[in-house]
Amino acid sequence: MVRRDAAVAILVVMVAVMVVGEVAVYYVNPYSYGSNVYESEGGLEYSVESSGASEFRVIELDPGSVGPIERFYVYFDPDYGTIGLPDAEGSIDALVLDLEIHGVDATIVDAAALRDVVENVEPCGSCIIFITGAMPSTVYEGVSGDPILNWTASGGALYWLGETLGKYVGNQDGSVREVDEWWTLFYGEGCFNDSDDSVIGDVRGDPLGESICVRSSSVQFGMSTSVPDSKHIGYVSDTGYGSVGLAKYGSGMLCVIGGYFDDDTRSDLVQTVSSNVTYDSAVILDQVVNVRGGTTTGSLEESAGAVVYIFCGGYFSPYGARYIL
Repeated sequence: MVRRDAAVAILVVMVAVMVVGEVAVYYVNPYSYGSNVYESEGGLEYSVESSGASEFRVIELDPGSVGPIERFYVYFDPDYGTIGLPDAEGSIDALVLDLEIHGVDATIVDAAALRDVVENVEPCGSCIIFITGAMPSTVYEGVSGDPILNWTASGGALYWLGETLGKYVGNQDGSVREVDEWWTLFYGEGCFNDSDDSVIGDVRGDPLGESICVRSSSVQFGMSTSVPDSKHIGYVSDTGYGSVGLAKYGSGMLCVIGGYFDDDTRSDLVQTVSSNVTYDSAVILDQVVNVRGGTTTGSLEESAGAVVYIFCGGYFSPYGARYIL
């Protein structure tokens, strides 16, 4: 059975939507894109289509210990403190739309709803995304046993973009509190690049980052390459920090995107989430497919629990879709 998340393509203005079975085709001004994964007499296949000339990337991943992620939550509460995100509401809206365009239907949760998620939603198969620079006091006080840390260690996936992960608590009065020795809750001192300097990585890490078109080279606030059981799919600096790092955390995973929220880091976050890459994921198939108006098909490996991510447009992608096998 193939499970499919929403596929959306937006360039300028969406003018019509047509859904036939599990195939979603989105017409935009002036182009349209679509894809599908299906069983045929010859086995498992994919199709990609475009109204014009387009380059698609078809990536099939074994998501490893974390498994396929099916539930997506984005935290934002206008009453709670944030740091390093001047236009928080606009940034959240841009992120959620970009995720939707690339096959991820994310739910925005406020501080109270986030507490409900970590108390009642199964961690395995779920992820929480933060770009607010601070975690709300409903789930994080900066002490061992905090609900968000327990949830992640129990199998959840936590994605982070912005100021140093774990350093700040967002309070209900809109203020932010700094946590003393926050690194003790993670991988030890130096695990994240707690620096005010804008540092750039100049060496590519794991080649998977190039496949999913990771753009940003900022390693500010990034994860150290010395963190155990970690994978670095972006750029790596000579100081040993990566622009996109993923690491085992208990039975779950932490993903840290370096730098502040901007178009490049947002794209890297979206591509990392949508592709379901993890710290121990393995590439089953990676193909570049060129379409010149019409439909092209290809074969996939039948691997239960694998995730197929199909996107087009390279580093400035207007379309993506994900399928869980």
